[in-house]
Amino acid sequence: MASNIKPAQASGRPCVCGSSLVFSECCGPLLQGQQSAGSPLALMRARFSAFVLKNQDFIESTAKKEALVLQQKSTGLPSVNWEGLQVIEAKAVKRRDCYGYVEFIARGTTIGGQPVRMHERSRFQKISGQWYYISGKQK
Repeated sequence: MASNIKPAQASGRPCVCGSSLVFSECCGPLLQGQQSAGSPLALMRARFSAFVLKNQDFIESTAKKEALVLQQKSTGLPSVNWEGLQVIEAKAVKRRDCYGYVEFIARGTTIGGQPVRMHERSRFQKISGQWYYISGKQK
């Protein structure tokens, strides 16, 4: 998986996902393929970071094909600069659970400067020990 990490994220700055952690202790290891997400919330935060950093490889490798097609239509990857993430709810997941949900609001601006707000309830599935984004319902 190709790394698309900006130097600012690698130098100990706060993670772009909005957590209280620095990038190298939050989404960085996931985006660099050094570890996998331990929960739907961790994967959702890493995927948001991938959208911010325009890391298409990570976005594609962490979504099932059907979900990726729908998501590409709704997120406008190249034309939106994602700037903020607010997690509304993350369904607690037990070790044996194979599904999880995260509701969030992502904010950004288009290249033309228009504000963008996406409110979604995302569904994740654990397959062979790995979490994947499988669908999202816009709110």
